[in-house]
Amino acid sequence: MRGVVPVTALAWRLLSTSLLIYPDGMAAGLAHEYVDRQGEALATVIWKREQFRIAGHPVSEEMFDQWVTGEGRSALREALRSTRMRWLFGSSRARRHLHRTVRSAFRPGGTFCAATVKQLNQLPAVVRACAIGIQRTGHRQLVTYHASAAIVVVPRGVVRNDIKVKLIRELATLPQVREFNGLTERVLSWAATGAECALFDHIARNRQLVDESGRGVILGGDGDFRWNLNGVQGHYYYGASLEERVDLTNNKERRRFLGGIRDLYQGQTVHLKRMRPDEARETAEAFRLLQKMDLRASETPAERARRIREMTTGAPA
Repeated sequence: MRGVVPVTALAWRLLSTSLLIYPDGMAAGLAHEYVDRQGEALATVIWKREQFRIAGHPVSEEMFDQWVTGEGRSALREALRSTRMRWLFGSSRARRHLHRTVRSAFRPGGTFCAATVKQLNQLPAVVRACAIGIQRTGHRQLVTYHASAAIVVVPRGVVRNDIKVKLIRELATLPQVREFNGLTERVLSWAATGAECALFDHIARNRQLVDESGRGVILGGDGDFRWNLNGVQGHYYYGASLEERVDLTNNKERRRFLGGIRDLYQGQTVHLKRMRPDEARETAEAFRLLQKMDLRASETPAERARRIREMTTGAPA
């Protein structure tokens, strides 16, 4: 009997430790407070000093739970196969190991987050690219021209879709996150949405932004116009200079440019408010068609604009 007691005590100690480390059953209540504390600080995308920053961990507990019960089931099975002593709370241990691996791969300041922020900082350039695309496709309701400038209406849904596609195309196959199929796309979609919201909030507070080309300015935004594109309403107003030699980062040139388009800008806002609901729906549907198209890498911008115009109007350019 003397030899049995130490073995029993040791077994109970090991079992108690396992319950504390791998919450399953009665041990779940012990870990609940810790998990809740981890989940309180939700991550956000912040726009400050013309740069984006991800504050907090981009993979929330809810996002991980949704992934691990969906696209991540194969990753969980793989983690379980490599777990020793699977009979001893193997599922919980495998899940926690996978969770730690995910948090390490997507950690703030890591390679993935740094690459994501670098791409997000291209968002003003994405707004410009969308504006140029709208100009070339001939959406007359959305473009107003002047002798040396143009005002372009850029729906937020178009911008949000383009930055999301760009992020997924550039970052979904990074070695650090390639194995987390589905989760990476969720994180990148979240980052794209958060960044677009942060930029629009900045612009909507009457804060204009010159893009990196120096030939265009994001003038303002209207968050109420009902485009119903990609689950978001509203649009940006983009002012594009048609002059070859212009640098709007120069304060004097920018003031001259903004003074010259003031009436043009006001006229475009009034014109858009007079747009009929059926015209807005038709324009939004045209954008939806464009988003479903596969972009051809071999096309020049002019060829792509011609093909898009033919698809949306039914007539050759």
